Amino acid sequence: MPDERTMQQRTRRGFSIGRPLVHGCMAAALVAVLLLAGCSQNRFDVTRHETVAEQFQFALEQHQAYHRSPERLTNQKRLGEIGIAAYQKVLDVFPDETKYVNRSRLGIARIQDEEGQDRQALAAYEALIQECPDDDVVQINSMYYAGRILDSRKDFEAAKDYYRTIVDRYSESEDKTFQHLVRISQMEYRKVRER
Repeated sequence: MPDERTMQQRTRRGFSIGRPLVHGCMAAALVAVLLLAGCSQNRFDVTRHETVAEQFQFALEQHQAYHRSPERLTNQKRLGEIGIAAYQKVLDVFPDETKYVNRSRLGIARIQDEEGQDRQALAAYEALIQECPDDDVVQINSMYYAGRILDSRKDFEAAKDYYRTIVDRYSESEDKTFQHLVRISQMEYRKVRER
């Protein structure tokens, strides 16, 4: 199994699994299983890995393949279903692993968002924001992507609130991913404010 540094280097766009987190979202695991039960009806049998870290890493790799695959243009829906099935396997097999469950829920929301299912994605982001206040990775990513959806819907005030919260809460963070999202949120906030 790769060491923690390797795991961090393999992750993209805020899905950092190596950061220590304060637990506090155990109820979110149950809610995730109930809300996402429809996802388990897909037709992809995802390999079960020994540890939650390996299972989550596999899900991340499937999500990344969704972006990199030359099939993306012709088989986007199938690749999205595979990514969702991989994240869902984390929820199904390791429901007590809060950190990984919440980040898998975030991964499912990201794929829904990327496939244009913005209503479902926004609901998932907002649920994560409410249910996981102690998981900074989930918080910053959920707020940022919820802000983008709200901005596209012309709900500028709500989008602005999310961007401003990111800047206020995370501008002092030393995490490079957080710094990147803070800079982008500052730019988005300025654009939204001018509308």
